[in-house]
Amino acid sequence: MPIEPITNHRLYKKVADQIALLIQNGVYQPGQKLPGERNLIERLGVSRSSLREALISLETEGLIEIRDRSGIFVLGGGQVDNDATQNGDVLEVFAARELIEVEVAALAAQHAKQEHLETLTQLLGKMVVSSASDPKGAEHDRQFHLTLAQACGNRVLLRTVELLWENTQSVMEDQPPQIKHSESTWQAIVMEHRDIFHAIREKNPQAAQTAMQQHLENAIKRLTAPLR
Repeated sequence: MPIEPITNHRLYKKVADQIALLIQNGVYQPGQKLPGERNLIERLGVSRSSLREALISLETEGLIEIRDRSGIFVLGGGQVDNDATQNGDVLEVFAARELIEVEVAALAAQHAKQEHLETLTQLLGKMVVSSASDPKGAEHDRQFHLTLAQACGNRVLLRTVELLWENTQSVMEDQPPQIKHSESTWQAIVMEHRDIFHAIREKNPQAAQTAMQQHLENAIKRLTAPLR
């Protein structure tokens, strides 16, 4: 079974699925070393960051083990848990995000490195120039939150936020048209992300918690207001 180039968005998930399928089908056996990172990037046609997100996802699922200076080794023939992204309604998902991501913001304020701040700056800038109808805006939003989780330095926490966002995208697809963002609500979202970023940059955990809490509470209000 050949490795096929990946071209769609949410690349890390598709990369993870393809590598998991190769393991399930016995192309790569338990104990076997996967091709090197550069080799996989070239064969899959994806970026280094997308590949690394995929590998972290697979390691969290128990399919592989990333060994420093030794490479990536297959542990067993499981599968990526796609069912986890289908559980819960929209309010349950945002309630779960509030529990997790408020603490993620505080940890990010404590541990974010310069590279994380630079990425957050770039993503915030892209959100500013996006419109409510631009699908890239939602992806920039997702990457912003994932970067906060990456800054915490905990791969299990990162995977938890990834799963919460997969749930978010899944349940939002089923929402009625009136739930969709208007230009005014999108601008409010951008401003909320700006407040989170400022708290992270200032290394202020309490302000980061407050900004994230307000952002997610506002998100729930935006979702429920048209239904009242």
